[in-house]
Amino acid sequence: MKSSIKTCPDDRRFEPSLGNLRPVYAEHELEEKLLAASNLNWTAVRPVALNDSQKIKTLKVSFNNSPKPSLQISRQSVAKFMVDIVKSDKYDIKSPNYF
Repeated sequence: MKSSIKTCPDDRRFEPSLGNLRPVYAEHELEEKLLAASNLNWTAVRPVALNDSQKIKTLKVSFNNSPKPSLQISRQSVAKFMVDIVKSDKYDIKSPNYF
């Protein structure tokens, strides 16, 4: 399983404040390990920097930072993405990045 901190956009990974986020990423990794070891059907959805834009856009999905995800994403777009993936098995047992 990949490290969650490796999925942090490159422009944020080396910020001094990221030191405060290391426990958060460690918790993400533990959560994903527990999910992967379970019999559950799951998708880890972890937006980086949510904004309040009312514009809903179709999200692009990446894995392992390829293509590189952008930092900002609207809450509306993430909500639509989550509803849409419930209707499909495309992202079952995965942790996609989206932008």
